[in-house]
Amino acid sequence: KKQAKMSEFISETDLSGDGGVLKQVTSVGSGPNPPKGATVEVHYVGTLLSDGSKFDSSRDRGTPFTFALGAGRVIKGWDLGIASMQKGEKANLICREDYAYGDNSPSPQIPAKSTLKFEVELLGWEDPEPDTTEGKIEAANKVKTEGNSLFVGGDFAAASKKYEKALNFFQKLYGISQEDQEKVNAIKLPTLLNLAASQIKLKEFSEARLNCHKALDIDNNNVKALYRKGQAELGLGNIEEAKSDLTEAVKLAPKNKEIRDELEKAKKAEVEYKGKQKEMWANLFKPKTENATESKPAEEEKTQ
Repeated sequence: KKQAKMSEFISETDLSGDGGVLKQVTSVGSGPNPPKGATVEVHYVGTLLSDGSKFDSSRDRGTPFTFALGAGRVIKGWDLGIASMQKGEKANLICREDYAYGDNSPSPQIPAKSTLKFEVELLGWEDPEPDTTEGKIEAANKVKTEGNSLFVGGDFAAASKKYEKALNFFQKLYGISQEDQEKVNAIKLPTLLNLAASQIKLKEFSEARLNCHKALDIDNNNVKALYRKGQAELGLGNIEEAKSDLTEAVKLAPKNKEIRDELEKAKKAEVEYKGKQKEMWANLFKPKTENATESKPAEEEKTQ
């Protein structure tokens, strides 16, 4: 099969330095290269360089391929090639046998010692999780900021996912110093509050209440946590709990109109609830005179 001419791609680079891995850029991307350990997401079509026959394709399956970069989970040519790409970039990776499968072919469609060509597109990646407390705090703050932008834009579902991702950085922190714990809480507390605010917008009141409890575990006099817990309780129909939380919040922030308005809303809901309860009980014990009246014509009809 006719091989690609130089004019058919933008640039060609010898990534391995010995001709073992050539990269031919066919469409440029943007931004930085993925770091080692990142979980990258790619689409690819794999062919034999010798005759162009296709042996594998993520595009045919309709599902991108993901792997940890630089962890030795793919052929050496891929670890080298993908690490050199930018998000959105498309390129041909031509991998000589010693950077491909060599004698250990995973498929009968790939003869031993084959040079392979991969048409690859780097769709994106997830940065590797930091292994230090400082790195986790920095990463969580970055993701929280992304969530804030989504919240301001009204995409509450996407914002919630970002806040949850930010909180996940703190899942496996054990035995850290008091100073580091205070730094963690300085990010964790507003993230929990923002997550609760998103969930209230989405009417996920049970989840919002849970995250308000977590926020109050960090700061039991946090006005926003009490306010949002009150909103969540009201959304769940727990009027007494809502009144209790909102009353406490008003004590801490008496000039906050939003909180006072929400407390009035809870009081109004309580009045309406009691009115409905009173009406229900009144109807329950009301004499059934209507049924007796309705049966009279029938009785009269029998005597005529």
